[in-house]
Amino acid sequence: MKKYIIGSVIVLIAIIVTGFILTQKTSAPGTENSKAVTSRTDSISAATVSTHSSKSDCWTTIDGSVYNITEFVSSHPGGDVIVQACGTDGTDLFNNREGNGKKHSPTADVILAKYKIGEITN
Repeated sequence: MKKYIIGSVIVLIAIIVTGFILTQKTSAPGTENSKAVTSRTDSISAATVSTHSSKSDCWTTIDGSVYNITEFVSSHPGGDVIVQACGTDGTDLFNNREGNGKKHSPTADVILAKYKIGEITN
């Protein structure tokens, strides 16, 4: 009986810790900014995106989704070229990497998804 109770307590602790870790990982990066949108499904206007047009406050749209990529700008492997997308529709820049018609890698798609904060409105 004692082993059963100890095992149950360990399982309960594991469930609580796992739940805490999963909750911490689901928050959208970059949303701590006071101008940031807190929901990943918000409708955001192009006018709002255009107000986030600097290296230190960078939102962009790609294929109709809005991304707050401020945190990523300084670590972008391609350097400051990413700043061209700040405050604008960055679809062409993302899909035509280095002007050679090459789309970014699947890894870039995964990284980008972490920064999604909404969808562009018409």
